[in-house]
Amino acid sequence: MTKDPKKIEVFSTPPYTSIPAISSYRLHPTSEKALGEGFLSYALDQHASVSIADATGRITYVNDKFLESCGYERHELIGQNHSILNSGYHSREFYSALWSTIANGKTWSGEMKNRKKNGEPYWIKSTIVPRLNELGKPAEFLSIRTDITLEKAAEALKVQQETFNFSQSEVYMYWADNLKLFYLNEVAQGRWGMEKSELYGRTPMDFDTRLSNGEIIGIFNRLKTGAEKLISVITESSRPDGTTHPVEVSAQFVHPEGGRPRFVVLVQDITDRMKAEKAKSEFIATVNHELRTPLTALKGALDLIKSGVVGKLPDKAGGLIDIADRSSARLGYLIQNLLDAEKIEKGNIISSMERVDMSHVIEDAIREVSSHSISKRNRIYSFGTASPASVMGDRDRLFQVIENLLSNALKFSNSDDIVEVNLAREETMVRVSVKDIGIGMPEDIRARIFDRFTQADSTDHRKAGGVGLGLSFVKAIIDEHGGTIDCVSEVGKGTTFSFCLKRCLDLRDE
Repeated sequence: MTKDPKKIEVFSTPPYTSIPAISSYRLHPTSEKALGEGFLSYALDQHASVSIADATGRITYVNDKFLESCGYERHELIGQNHSILNSGYHSREFYSALWSTIANGKTWSGEMKNRKKNGEPYWIKSTIVPRLNELGKPAEFLSIRTDITLEKAAEALKVQQETFNFSQSEVYMYWADNLKLFYLNEVAQGRWGMEKSELYGRTPMDFDTRLSNGEIIGIFNRLKTGAEKLISVITESSRPDGTTHPVEVSAQFVHPEGGRPRFVVLVQDITDRMKAEKAKSEFIATVNHELRTPLTALKGALDLIKSGVVGKLPDKAGGLIDIADRSSARLGYLIQNLLDAEKIEKGNIISSMERVDMSHVIEDAIREVSSHSISKRNRIYSFGTASPASVMGDRDRLFQVIENLLSNALKFSNSDDIVEVNLAREETMVRVSVKDIGIGMPEDIRARIFDRFTQADSTDHRKAGGVGLGLSFVKAIIDEHGGTIDCVSEVGKGTTFSFCLKRCLDLRDE
């Protein structure tokens, strides 16, 4: 006489303080219909995460598989709501629709992103079945879940790979643990003229990029350790016909949710870019030589005429000379802006670093700028420049910063307005502020004022000159000095630019 399989029993009055594996219990008759007889429920227990919640949604039972998937202990879950696993990925409407479905006695099935106790996200495919009481109302909710994290990662990878096939750059993916290639897009395949299966398993060192093995390993190690998020290098690569061309190789470390860590490498042909940069450099050289050289001679001639070397000029002629002088100065300023923009891109901004007294730099800049602002009758006041305030920097570049900020303040000020320069000594920093009470600027302009070619007034009829390169150059200089710069402005009330540099502390600054 054979014995009936071992039954499972789940009591109907929660909460439970300790429940062994599901196969250790005899099911309530109504629950047997949901989970099946003993052997079937045992098999289910081995395959899926199972939980039961009461009519209010409080957890009354979880199996061992459920605990393995989320990382919680059983006593941490019993009596809790399933929201303890909420990852924040889904909207409130998503959960409202789910609860509405099961509360009305219907089965809900779908995919859900949860979060483990350690914070790690994971995906599940869940089916929630309500058990109805004699009144047709849900008495319990049985949830059966399977982990689909790997499937979701594979799905995301497939979408990503399909997207990469639209890229004009070569795309390669290498496993982070062994650097073996497991994916390349169609552009990369066409570049080598081989089947993908012939290329899979190769390492970055097997491809000719003119980088040494040590350089390649060093790049991947810096990415893997998090020392850098993205690394780009310009090198050369060989074509199948033996010719070489310049390329930019960019690498990034990626660790997808539930997926295997990998490196994504993009190789972009920059032949056209290099030609454009060469043409730009040649243009800048032409500007510097063909325009600046004769302009210097013109400015010198005008200065001689104004000095009286050729004799006293009629009043009308003197006025025309003044116009020519201002126009030549403006043209020289625009040319200098273009040359400075080139220096920003090449990083050749600072030529030397030495101890610089910012009080002297400020006073020198004020004298220089004041000589050009007589027509508007503006006044520049300085505060805090009576004693030294030293920084390590390039004096000429810091002079340019102050001069540029003062020139801007005067441009956007009204006649007779006052411009203030304040030098403050903080504990470890020196702060310089240039304040005007001019037209100010709106928030959208202020947010991008340090971008190249940005003007506070970009209309064709703006009163102030310039091409919008000055402040980008100012920021580049401060950045190169390891400092910070910011701007506060309000339309109709004026603008204040402030920058901070590390202070040199010794007896000379006391």
